[in-house]
Amino acid sequence: LSLTLQSAVTKEWLTKKDKEYKAAQIMFHPNVEKFTWKLVALLNNYFPTFTFRCFIPSFSKLSSKEVMLQIDKESIEAVRRMNNHYRSGHGFLIDLVQINQLSSTTLQAVICPTFIMHSKNEGAVPLEHAYFAHSKIEKAELCLLDSWGHLIWLGDKASGVNKKVVSFLHRN
Repeated sequence: LSLTLQSAVTKEWLTKKDKEYKAAQIMFHPNVEKFTWKLVALLNNYFPTFTFRCFIPSFSKLSSKEVMLQIDKESIEAVRRMNNHYRSGHGFLIDLVQINQLSSTTLQAVICPTFIMHSKNEGAVPLEHAYFAHSKIEKAELCLLDSWGHLIWLGDKASGVNKKVVSFLHRN
């Protein structure tokens, strides 16, 4: 038994004071989220590179130009396919509430080997979350990546990320 945390939220994240939290309450409300995802899919199907570029500031601290140097057409196509299947129902709003109820005690209760992977250029989940989980989970191994941002399984560093995960799983 083992656990991997990839770009994971591990402590208080978005709160009611944050503009992202407020926007998510509207965009991902169960009565609206279906239309939100359909709009994203529509834009993404017609303009995949443009849509990907629009999301870069949410996913990476790097400039759009720097990110696009690390992203290939296959990665943009993977995002396009992924966005065509998204539906969150009540899920994302539940996540916003529950993640802020996560405590140090919860993380300290994790007793299995844990592999924490986080990009140094992460734009969605601050790097402090990886350090926090590493400090609370006894058998945790921290792997900081030089990948472009949040979606660490995409881009020119993806094969290296996959090898690190497989190596961890083989060891544990």
